[in-house]
Amino acid sequence: MLEIHTQPIVNVFTGQKILEECLSRPGCSIKDYFTTKDRNTLIRRELHAILQAVEEIGGETPCNINVTLYTLPFVSRLPFINWRGGIEIVEWEKSIAPYFKQARIAIRDLQAKGLMVWADDVSHEDISMWLQTGVNGYKVELLEIQSNPDFLKALQEIKKPIVVERVETEEDHLWVLEHGITLAQGYYYGRPERLVDNTPRLSVADGG
Repeated sequence: MLEIHTQPIVNVFTGQKILEECLSRPGCSIKDYFTTKDRNTLIRRELHAILQAVEEIGGETPCNINVTLYTLPFVSRLPFINWRGGIEIVEWEKSIAPYFKQARIAIRDLQAKGLMVWADDVSHEDISMWLQTGVNGYKVELLEIQSNPDFLKALQEIKKPIVVERVETEEDHLWVLEHGITLAQGYYYGRPERLVDNTPRLSVADGG
């Protein structure tokens, strides 16, 4: 079994926890675990992590699950029931371009189930393509927008939710506040913690 951890995503102005990100801890490099070259292995590992997370997560705070572009179409077919959270699409080293059409269809299917869909690790170069997929919001690393004011301006002009990641210090927190960004995540607001509440808020039914 994987260890399932969660990390809060907070409103930086109020300190309120708005979301949690569900993180799988496989006992080895996460990137290596979820970037295996064997597609069937990748799909099996991701679906296992998702189903385990859904089974274990309890409480009232909505939680986001990470999904790669490879597995997104399979995840979109899962019959999510009463799942209070969303999906974060992570790219790792893959470009969205080859998967654009299937990603857009899967995103719409997930949204039809009432889920928020976020694009994770967004860069300035691919923001316009993500916009065309219809995602609900974007997650970006703090350093990316600190070092590229044009990127931050482009994100703010889109007028969709932004979560700034890797906010580690009070100085980072104050920078986010000063730039009017509402949602953030990082060690400053809380480190990933292993789930201890196993009360299921069950959400994925068996079968297809």
